[in-house]
Amino acid sequence: MILARFTSGDEPRYGIVQGLDYTERCDLDFPDTARLVVLKGDPLFGAPEATGEVIALNEVRLLSPVIPRSKVVGLGSTYDGEAGSLTEPPFVFLKPNTAVIGTDTPIIKPDWSQTLVHEAELAIIIKDLCKDVDPADAAHHVLGYTVANDVAAPSDNIVRSKSFDTACPLGPWIYVPEADDEFNPANARVTLRIDGEVVGEGNTANLNVSIENIVASVSRMFTLLPGDVILTGAAAYAKDVPVGVGVAAQIDGLGRIASVVR
Repeated sequence: MILARFTSGDEPRYGIVQGLDYTERCDLDFPDTARLVVLKGDPLFGAPEATGEVIALNEVRLLSPVIPRSKVVGLGSTYDGEAGSLTEPPFVFLKPNTAVIGTDTPIIKPDWSQTLVHEAELAIIIKDLCKDVDPADAAHHVLGYTVANDVAAPSDNIVRSKSFDTACPLGPWIYVPEADDEFNPANARVTLRIDGEVVGEGNTANLNVSIENIVASVSRMFTLLPGDVILTGAAAYAKDVPVGVGVAAQIDGLGRIASVVR
């Protein structure tokens, strides 16, 4: 199932994306068959219930699929060394929820920075309140996955570098795991493009901490709440990105988010 948060000129709403094949999730233009089954309320806080309204996907503006009520947890150095060799991420930081934006929303470079760093990453969306999770139970606390661009403005202060407004594009939706779907978050190709050109590429199979251990270890540091986001680390990145360029982060089979740097 794919959950999207969107607007069609009114208040943000949620919907289930249908009519979109696995191979079409990263397309620049969606097929005419793609549609949104509009939901009542917020699916993070109740079972999805359809309103009966259906809207063509191409007729809406996709928003960030979640605005965390609490926090965005970022990880670093998770692609260093051997895949699966660690049980805890080497480096952890926080981003405020005010850093979160959706696809096709500009990234605003802070005045105190000359360039930006962009990191294409798999992001985990937490489903429920949890603490001290056992790795074997981690999947039960994961709502799904989305694409993230962990943006940084180089600085000797990590909070200043990582936390400015627009520093966390997410989207285009949340993929909720289904048994018959081809997407595998533990083995997915990740690419970063600048003005359409691939400048970085990786695969989540090379994470040195498994998704299960990521959720477990982060839950030992913080109580996790519904809608919290965990950025799993840079699978692909680009440094010294100036203003005026287009940046796109993509995870094959999951989706693609794009932004212009201003």
